[in-house]
Amino acid sequence: MRSDLEKRLNMLEQWVEYERSTRLSISRTALTDWLENRGDASPDTSTSYWTHLTVVHGQNFASEADSLNSLKRRFLQYPGYRSLMDLGDLSGKDVLDFGCGPGHDLVEISTTSTPRRLVGADVSPSALQIARSRLALHSSHAELTLIDESGRLSDEDESFDVILCTGVLQHCPNVSATLSELFRVLKPGGFMKIMVYNTASIWYHLYCAYILRISEGIGRDVSTRDVFNISTDGPSLPVNNSWEPQEFIHLCESVGFTATHLGNAPSVFELRVAPRRFEALTSMTLEIEHLEFLASLYDTPSGPTSPVTGVAGIDGCYLIAKGASILD
Repeated sequence: MRSDLEKRLNMLEQWVEYERSTRLSISRTALTDWLENRGDASPDTSTSYWTHLTVVHGQNFASEADSLNSLKRRFLQYPGYRSLMDLGDLSGKDVLDFGCGPGHDLVEISTTSTPRRLVGADVSPSALQIARSRLALHSSHAELTLIDESGRLSDEDESFDVILCTGVLQHCPNVSATLSELFRVLKPGGFMKIMVYNTASIWYHLYCAYILRISEGIGRDVSTRDVFNISTDGPSLPVNNSWEPQEFIHLCESVGFTATHLGNAPSVFELRVAPRRFEALTSMTLEIEHLEFLASLYDTPSGPTSPVTGVAGIDGCYLIAKGASILD
């Protein structure tokens, strides 16, 4: 029993280390250097940034098993994410993965369903090349489309039954315009699943506000939102937003969608640092908004939970419909 527990804890440590050092690029040196020299740096474009940083960081997919294991690793980093973002059987559907990156979701969709049409769109040519190679390993096919930072698609109006957009909109320069474009290409009665960063999270209120700014002194002289923006996907990322659930729902509704907040998936890293909220609550310098949020949390099997936002994880997950919500 003890040996099995130790193995599981060791695997958990490996996932946390992967998230800290690779997936989310949390380098204390990089954060400090960026904060000290941010006025001198030329900002990247989203295209150049995501062409260099393909999320899988040069990982080679030599086999179908390699590709599937990478997909599983991704899901294991965010407990609950897979069920929140499940699309169901997409067989016979026209499906768009907007911001497909190196093909995680394209692989998932093409190996679990048989869509009539599967399209992956991204600003990064290097990510699309990885996605193309991965799909070939699975003998799967998708139309891969390179788009510019406006997010404009060449598809006709009302082309897709289902759209998936995970971890993308927070990096778009004009989120309302991008949502309007997705509204244009979605069929009436169609739906989207969207994941964006959640401000009402352990990541924002504990890790950024207290652990980095106060405990470690990184970003003490800038806002918590500034620290959040540089602590997730890397300091030089040109655009990085986050929303509380009602903010994002309002944004979606403003372009004509019906939006439902499904919940928030925590990262394994957040679960690891969550106990430090009790330490943070004794801080005399942590701002009241963060103290009140942390004080509202209570523990559940799925992680620290807020009575207002549900599980206080970084990945806010939404069901977006063109027309009445499919949950009605």
